Amino acid sequence: MSKKGYHKKVVQEFSNDVLITLTAKKSAPYKIWYPVMSADGKRQKKSQYAKSLEKAVKLAETRVESIEASGLAHVKPLSKDEASAIDHFKKKNPDTSLSETVREFSSKKEKIRANLFAEEAVEQFVKWWSVQREVGSGSKQYQKAFVNRVQRFAKSFEGHKMSSLSEEEVEDWKNGLTDEKTGKLLSCKARNEYLSTIKKLFTFCRLNTIEKLENLLKENPPKEFYSVSNVEKILDVFRPKKYENKPMHPCYPSVVLSIFAGLRQSEAIVLDWSVLNKAMASKVEKKTFVITESKTDPRQVLMNETLLKWLEIVPEEERIGEVFKTKAKNKQRKQDAFSEQFRNALKGVVRVAKNGLRHSCATYLVAKHNDYQFVADQMGNSVAMQRQHYVTPLTYEEAMEFWNLTPYSEVEALQIELDKERAEKERLAREEQEKEWREQSKKEVEKCIRDTGGIEPLRYAENLSEEDVWEDFYGED
Repeated sequence: MSKKGYHKKVVQEFSNDVLITLTAKKSAPYKIWYPVMSADGKRQKKSQYAKSLEKAVKLAETRVESIEASGLAHVKPLSKDEASAIDHFKKKNPDTSLSETVREFSSKKEKIRANLFAEEAVEQFVKWWSVQREVGSGSKQYQKAFVNRVQRFAKSFEGHKMSSLSEEEVEDWKNGLTDEKTGKLLSCKARNEYLSTIKKLFTFCRLNTIEKLENLLKENPPKEFYSVSNVEKILDVFRPKKYENKPMHPCYPSVVLSIFAGLRQSEAIVLDWSVLNKAMASKVEKKTFVITESKTDPRQVLMNETLLKWLEIVPEEERIGEVFKTKAKNKQRKQDAFSEQFRNALKGVVRVAKNGLRHSCATYLVAKHNDYQFVADQMGNSVAMQRQHYVTPLTYEEAMEFWNLTPYSEVEALQIELDKERAEKERLAREEQEKEWREQSKKEVEKCIRDTGGIEPLRYAENLSEEDVWEDFYGED
């Protein structure tokens, strides 16, 4: 086997660019090649002869260990531009040590990268990635996909400086990625592959935006939740409106289950209506149902009064099968379908927060009950996680504003009141009619009694009870 840069045959290769080649010397036919760092910071190749292959292998292994111990294995060679920049700085500052020169150069370079426009940063990143031989580590298809992801990012954020991009902007971009041919929303897995690639770009620019996005920093910020006004806007988009002839949005039951019961999206879309119907029809004071398909252990979920009110407006004919109706077969496709419909419905209404429905439920539960154990049991996680993430201070009054939300608008509430009044009037009219009928019946019965000489002869003649006799009179009427 041959190696570029060497004129003789390579006998054996080791890590850290150490290898053994054959030479023309008969007294020392083997040569060990290994990298070193020169005084001016440049990486160079050195060699050493050996009389036998066994001795050459021992010397090579020793060099590998030495390189690992010195840290040279992790040193990347400088590009021509980088070496030129360092030399220029060194000439202007001859008294500065090499380490200080490199530190100053790195600092300047990091600032420059952070202030690049997205398209410039991507161009430099792709060149750097190729030099680092990242391209050679995968198939041509992988290389093409990798470059396409960062170029698509550059196109989306053209004219924006890398340092100005926030984690919210990158998250929204990732969540809205669609197939370039079909226009359909990409799967969660595909979108996460984009995020993984873009993370390398931000690392190259020495920015921690993606670390914030993935919650990889040591700080654990509180989970984002919706304000009560935004919750009202979300529910208004999805709920059915009987008096406006607006049908129920397919996402509505899952939205309600997530925001008022704290179900995960993966749990809320596969839950069957038979489970909910049974719980809603129960006569016990505290109605509950059990979540079995969960990423944690099965758990019992309490159906609070608010949840019941919002579920009761679902039309009877819709309360069959899974709560989220979709043609998708597997669970991942169902989640993708729900996410796409949910985001499309809320475009221009509110900014979609990651798991915002579930996080809102947990936040308002903590504010209402001040009982982390109860909330942890309801949500299906630990008390430690509750204390870590749901710490946004809210008053009890703010929490009750959320839990007192009604599934009816002002117009609908007025219409419902009118319906109740109409029903009450009809009930009173029926009662009055029944009263008149009974009065008339009573008069007829009394007349019959007078004509027959009393009820007793009739009762004994027909072998009837006194109650049966009265029923008979009423029945004839």
